[in-house]
Amino acid sequence: MRHTGWVPDAGLIHEVDGLFERAINSYRANPNLIAEHANQEESIRVGGYANRTLLELVQNAADAMAGAADHEEGAGRVEIVLDLDRRTLYCANAGRPFSRSGLTTLAHAHLSGKRGDEIGRFGLGFKSVLAVTDAPQVFSRSIAFEFNSPEAKATIAAISPRSGRLPVLRTLTRIDADAEFAEDPILAELAEWAVTIVRLPHASRLENLRKEIEEFRSEFLLFVNSVREVRLRIVGADADFVTSHVSRDLGDGRFRIERPDGDHDEWYVENRMHAPSAEARAEVGEAVSRDRMKVTVAMPARFTQLRTGEFWSYFPLQDRTSASALFNAPWSVNDDRTTLLENVYNREILVTLSEMFLDVLPRVSSADDPAAHLDYMPARGRETHSFGDGILCVHVPQRGCERALIPDATGLLRTPLELRPLDFGVVEASERDHEDWITSPHTGDDVPHWRCYANNQRATRLRTLYVCSVSSAFTDSRPRDEAKALEKVRKRGC
Repeated sequence: MRHTGWVPDAGLIHEVDGLFERAINSYRANPNLIAEHANQEESIRVGGYANRTLLELVQNAADAMAGAADHEEGAGRVEIVLDLDRRTLYCANAGRPFSRSGLTTLAHAHLSGKRGDEIGRFGLGFKSVLAVTDAPQVFSRSIAFEFNSPEAKATIAAISPRSGRLPVLRTLTRIDADAEFAEDPILAELAEWAVTIVRLPHASRLENLRKEIEEFRSEFLLFVNSVREVRLRIVGADADFVTSHVSRDLGDGRFRIERPDGDHDEWYVENRMHAPSAEARAEVGEAVSRDRMKVTVAMPARFTQLRTGEFWSYFPLQDRTSASALFNAPWSVNDDRTTLLENVYNREILVTLSEMFLDVLPRVSSADDPAAHLDYMPARGRETHSFGDGILCVHVPQRGCERALIPDATGLLRTPLELRPLDFGVVEASERDHEDWITSPHTGDDVPHWRCYANNQRATRLRTLYVCSVSSAFTDSRPRDEAKALEKVRKRGC
């Protein structure tokens, strides 16, 4: 049975054949390219992309869905299926079909022209499939093709018979989608709604893939407007794992992530286009840099959702922060793609994210607890959690002391200079003591709300805001420096 809409584009048929012929001709002209390309692929296979196959496929799907029609069946949907019996991984999406430029990108290593709001970097992400299979296939409604086919291997081997390793992702050959649908029921099922399906047959590292699926972080949906649902399944070998993650836009930057068990989390999300300086772009080079890029702060509506913040590059990195939010950006990272590098490029992004964090912060306060947002602010301890945490710990209070972030006695947010706190040297005072003092008839409204003292963490954040408000050069939290700065603060008596 022919699936409706799966008719290959004549121009793309010609393009696939042309890409294959041009690749083979380049190998005939310079056989050394065979070993060079094979070695490049091997470094990718065992490098930082090796344990990110699923993540990279989902990211590519998200890029394909940017700008796709919302009214189409399956719009906003990505589905992952791991068939343990057939040793095959599928990633399907309802985004845009493959184009000529998309084919060219996959057949080369560094040609992708990503926009600032797209995720991937120069087509390298797709090459993470090499860690799982040596015969990846792509089924798109415009064209279906595979890599490392018997024809491709035989043709390259004839050029260089002594080559021990052959390149996989340089030679595309066409495949008959309808014939494959007839042989593979999962592929046929996905083809009913999907526009593009990546199939990875003869997959290795099945336990790694299984773990990636089972531990998929639903917060990914907060950073990709085009993806509204991710479905995940593991079938075969007595497996019984089915779940989904759905994002609901509640309006005004508020989103809810829903799961099948009825659990859900709400988040405040702020996006901004960041423009790195010329110095920053030169530092990281073309492999990372873009003129403009989307960066995001996602703050949980409830502090208990995320007490320790995280840095993400669409999926979580290992770096943590005392600021209670998720900070997503196309960071410059180490070779393993797990940790932020300490450079000007990342430092500039962190400064932008500090401003965005402060923009979102007041939204988590409430009439019942007008100081709730103080819990979310970063605080430098004896050691910072990471390079990024250190930057946030400095910039958030330095910029925050100029903002209306401290609730007065009535709950209205005001700047530190507008309010006169109780002497911070009074350490024995409890939250109840502050409430009694603030609500007494002799105390005006121009004092911090008593909920600012609900716990030691809030009191510390409050004190830091005041220290920064009187000392613009304050960059450390040494007790002697704080005490000296606090002497300048206008305060009320005991």
